[in-house]
Amino acid sequence: MAGHKGQHWIPAAAYLKAWVDPDVPVGQEPFVHVFSRDGSAHRRRAPSNIFKETDLYTIKASDGSRDLRLEHGLASLETAFSKTRREYLSERRKVPLLRYSKLLAFVAAMHSRTPMIRDHHAAYWKKLQSSMEELDEKMKVATEDKRRRAAAMSIPPSDPSKTMTLQDVRKVTASPMEHTLLPYLEAELPLLMRMRCAILCTNSDPGFVTSDNPVVWFDPEAHKRPPMYRSPAFMYPKLQITFPLSPAQLLLLVHGKPGLEYIEIADRDVQEANRITRGHCFKEFVVKRDFVNSQWLDRGTMPPDAWELVEGQAISGDSPAEEKEN
Repeated sequence: MAGHKGQHWIPAAAYLKAWVDPDVPVGQEPFVHVFSRDGSAHRRRAPSNIFKETDLYTIKASDGSRDLRLEHGLASLETAFSKTRREYLSERRKVPLLRYSKLLAFVAAMHSRTPMIRDHHAAYWKKLQSSMEELDEKMKVATEDKRRRAAAMSIPPSDPSKTMTLQDVRKVTASPMEHTLLPYLEAELPLLMRMRCAILCTNSDPGFVTSDNPVVWFDPEAHKRPPMYRSPAFMYPKLQITFPLSPAQLLLLVHGKPGLEYIEIADRDVQEANRITRGHCFKEFVVKRDFVNSQWLDRGTMPPDAWELVEGQAISGDSPAEEKEN
């Protein structure tokens, strides 16, 4: 169990290898072009050397042993994605239901498996833990009368089995990835399956870029809502979820009749997609060439009709649920 120390949140072989520079000199290790968020810094790195962290998904037991169930589970999704990308998506074939569900499971995992999302969840649970510990300390010194009044004010849970104790919360803050990754994936996948899927295709070079945070949730109508309601969510009809599959293809999910369609898009739409991907990266984005388009660095808001090319398209053929694998 000493292996699997360096764990990638952006898979190297199954995902990033698609962005390897096609003109790598003979005898040199294949590399991708990594740029800082503002495009000012550039470095060439092998996919295996970036976007990884020691024991990111390892569950550590009290006896010091390492449980790799999350790491191995994610590896299984990565293998399925790589095969689907190679055998179906790149060939623009209809995708069977099982492969399609695993594809969207991979997208859901890529949305929740980054250390940045882990830290976001950790901050929330630590704040909750602090509040519970403060209340616990107050109750320890409170009079019996105050304890009875506090108990009377609480609302009994509808399902006692779903309540969390202070000790439960401490477990989450101590190992947030262990307790949040799978529940978030299980919650997202059924909702993603109900959405309409378009695979946007291009022959342009360098094509689509990716990043250290490749799954982007974006709502062009968010600015019209009060600040506290501006975060993108499934409940909003204009939600758009994008995920670069390769320099030649980008997955787009929108609300609508479930199905999958391949759509050839113009270069201006490729640049708009790259602007969104680059704008939502945490620290770095990846290109298959030593090239940055100034349009990607534009901080403007995407117009509501930027994806009207998809709005006007009809899903042709059967949905993935009705397809059979050959």
